[in-house]
Amino acid sequence: MMGVTCVAWEAMTSLKSSNIARLAALACFTTVAASSLATPAHASYMIDIVQSGANVDVTGSGSIDTAALYDAASGTGVAGMYAEFGDLYVGSGGYTAWAGNITGATSFGTGGYVRASSTTGGFAGIAEAEEIYVPQNYISGTVMSGTSVFDNTTLAGLGLTAGTYVVTWGSGATADSLTVQVGQPSSPIPEPPSAPLMILPALALIAGCQIQRKSA
Repeated sequence: MMGVTCVAWEAMTSLKSSNIARLAALACFTTVAASSLATPAHASYMIDIVQSGANVDVTGSGSIDTAALYDAASGTGVAGMYAEFGDLYVGSGGYTAWAGNITGATSFGTGGYVRASSTTGGFAGIAEAEEIYVPQNYISGTVMSGTSVFDNTTLAGLGLTAGTYVVTWGSGATADSLTVQVGQPSSPIPEPPSAPLMILPALALIAGCQIQRKSA
């Protein structure tokens, strides 16, 4: 987009119109500014724990970047939680556990181990801010989802403390995070702002041309 706009600027300046040249320059400047403001969003995995009638629902969704971690173990698991030790899993089946320099929340409350009543999706979750679990053969950065349901209980009954709990790992391009939200659904991850911002040059040029017509 910036290259096209700047080429248009050079073509317009050949028309010896200082006003049009200034408008094209403004469009080029706006494109550069938009590009500098647009920053890519890192991947992230969210786990929401909410009261749903007589049950507690747990929903995991998002993606996990394993580039900064190492393959620590593999096996088969089923959904459950151990709030006191920061263990939380959705789904079931084969898994790979990734470890590394993971930091952040190590507990979601005071509750002991409870196995989920039912579950969907592949096995994924976190253990004591030490290991991140993903389904077996998971491709880093791929979007995944899973659920677990704890029948006839409450957040308090599971020993959970309402709040937001985050663990992070990696840095720069490999930075990622897993967030556990207890008590209310988490907000969706915003899209990178690059697409809307790249419209600004065209709007600036159109607005300027309209002003040019009125002053002619």
